[in-house]
Amino acid sequence: MGAGGYLQLVNGTPYAWKKVDHWTYQMNDATFSHHIAPFSTNTVYFEFQEPSAGNWFDCEAWMEYQMEGTSHRFRIWANRKHGLKLVLRLVGMNTVNNAQGEDIDLGFVQSPAPAPRFNGVTCIIAGRSGAFVTNASRNPLNHKDWMARALWGIGDLTLREVCIPGTHNSGMFKSSWSTTLGVRGNVLNQTQSIRGQLDLGVRSFDLRPALDEDGKWFYVHHISKIDGVGYQGALGEWIGYIVNQVNEFSRENAEVIILNISHGLNIHQGYRGFDQGDWERLFKEELDRLENRYVASPGEDITRVPIRKLVDGGRKAAVIVRFDYSDDDKNGPTLGGRHGNGYFYKHNFPQVDDYANANDPETLITNQVDKMKAHRNNERPIDGQVFVMGWAMTQKNFGDVSVGPSLWEWAWYAMMPRLGVLYDKCFGRCFPNIIGLDCVQTTDALAICFAINEWQYSKR
Repeated sequence: MGAGGYLQLVNGTPYAWKKVDHWTYQMNDATFSHHIAPFSTNTVYFEFQEPSAGNWFDCEAWMEYQMEGTSHRFRIWANRKHGLKLVLRLVGMNTVNNAQGEDIDLGFVQSPAPAPRFNGVTCIIAGRSGAFVTNASRNPLNHKDWMARALWGIGDLTLREVCIPGTHNSGMFKSSWSTTLGVRGNVLNQTQSIRGQLDLGVRSFDLRPALDEDGKWFYVHHISKIDGVGYQGALGEWIGYIVNQVNEFSRENAEVIILNISHGLNIHQGYRGFDQGDWERLFKEELDRLENRYVASPGEDITRVPIRKLVDGGRKAAVIVRFDYSDDDKNGPTLGGRHGNGYFYKHNFPQVDDYANANDPETLITNQVDKMKAHRNNERPIDGQVFVMGWAMTQKNFGDVSVGPSLWEWAWYAMMPRLGVLYDKCFGRCFPNIIGLDCVQTTDALAICFAINEWQYSKR
């Protein structure tokens, strides 16, 4: 048996994909579908010849598809000559992030057939003529204004009716200070700065503020209280720098940016929760410098406001600072006169955010899909709360990365390849509004969001 693996094709376009040409040479298996319906998925198994079979290194297969009703064509190509790889070749189309004629390396994950569950690579093409996106981007900066580019489709929708990429522990791409057990593999959820995440299309950020041990500066944190051990973890990026990066981005791009703030922690005074004095310092020293904050009445539900109105018809960004506290929560801030001036309590932005607390991909997927069905299974998305799909695993052996993979590895090798599986689990009006991810390094999540959004506004 030769090396084999799976490829999941995600058709996130309103066009059917029809086979127009193909080629197979010295492959044990390469069975393509002749027709892939709009807004559907299809899984292909490839198997190269085994090394003992003659000129085994020179084997390949490709299938060329055309989008029905258009001239857009692309090929899926499997090749071994230069190493095991699967490639998307844009033979007769371009995307927002890739030019016509480019080859996009999709990677290759070896997996025997039949596999009990999907373990392979995903190829996503979403959008429509003039606005296609893929999950393998040569030019991620082309996506920094994706909401403005898609305003024609999503402008009349609300945040309850679209899907956007989000990140989990968004500012934990560096460690500024740590406890004994706060090693990098346990505490770093991201590899990109906030600006880097914004450029990759992320629009919702999970920020957990902490006052450092000297009581001088505010950072984001990834710290937990461990039974028998105490508080362990690390501080990430300085919040002042996060504010600077959000300001820089929001001046240039009329996008919706959501900063979700929770878990305030005062390390200087024994790891206690924030009191009003801490919150007031955080406002005056850092958050009040945020520009382009969205202004609304204190009683408004922002998730019911059309996106076009949020961004003033595409003329300015809408920075929304959501505090995951009620107005009478003793651990949360008293907003006072700031309420509505970019700052909002959770009743202004109702959402369901319930992570699986699982360290197995299949358990996590089942947990989150079940919760999505429970909260989003209705004919009118506007009637349901914003649902955050927690697409990030949780370590069970904190402080000993030798017993398992790091947070980065879990995200990159276990959860990112399964984004196509997430798309498969969506149906009707049942889909996530925010996909909360670790280790965002590509436009994979954005491509899935594009596919879901295209599917939703094609129904209107």
